Amino acid sequence: MFDLRPKYGPTIRGASVSSVPIEITITDGDSVELRIQDQKILVSGIVHLKSGSYRGSVRNFLQSSVLQSKGIKYGQEVEFSYLQIFACN
Repeated sequence: MFDLRPKYGPTIRGASVSSVPIEITITDGDSVELRIQDQKILVSGIVHLKSGSYRGSVRNFLQSSVLQSKGIKYGQEVEFSYLQIFACN
């Protein structure tokens, strides 16, 4: 359901800004940013389930037809993979 983040830093005019893979450190209780079609979703209270899988509660997002069509709701528990995390707070 959630978008996969790019493996490397952003690309500007066809050239990668960074050739170093993006690595994000996640600790239980953190908040993370997920995305669906560039719509940002803040998920908090993260719990590590198994290698590369996490669960948390949706805490903030802008209402949009994209998210409504996916059934995203405030307080909803969602599961996602490490590769779907765009940022960690």
